[in-house]
Amino acid sequence: MQDEVLIKRLKQRDMKAYEEVIDTYKNYVGAIVKSRISVSMRNEDIEEVVADVFVALWKQSDRLDAKKGNLKNYIGIIARNLAINKIRGSYNLLSIDDDMEITGDVSPEYEVMNRETRDILLHEVNTLKSLDKEIITKYYMEGETVKKIAEDMQLNPNTVKAKLLRARKKLKKSLSERGYSYENL
Repeated sequence: MQDEVLIKRLKQRDMKAYEEVIDTYKNYVGAIVKSRISVSMRNEDIEEVVADVFVALWKQSDRLDAKKGNLKNYIGIIARNLAINKIRGSYNLLSIDDDMEITGDVSPEYEVMNRETRDILLHEVNTLKSLDKEIITKYYMEGETVKKIAEDMQLNPNTVKAKLLRARKKLKKSLSERGYSYENL
């Protein structure tokens, strides 16, 4: 019921409703974006994507329909898609190619740290079993959904989720062992 009221107010371009949505969902959006791009981008990039999610929501508010789903799911989809687009638009972290490059205005120190991090991640991704490596690549670099990966690879979606979880844990552990703070990446 709360979502229906908020959606109606957003459609009427009610700025207080917009602020309420931001207050209610900013941590949720931040968690989604951070889970997608924190390994590959700076905190400023994460904050930018979070802000972009709410801008996109405002711009698309006339298309919201409470009957087609709840506001939280809609915002979550926007957050996921913008995070994936941010990764694709900047550079390929975990690229299986050796010709990785950084674009944009970054300091030389950040660029060196980022290259080192990518090299570590690339090494760790390449040590994964073939199936796990393929799933990680499809999910993080190609932006495919768990459902699509499961269909393409003829796996149960829960199997795909479990493999992604285990691979992320392994990558986080590897970074931590090398002195990189997962929170700062």
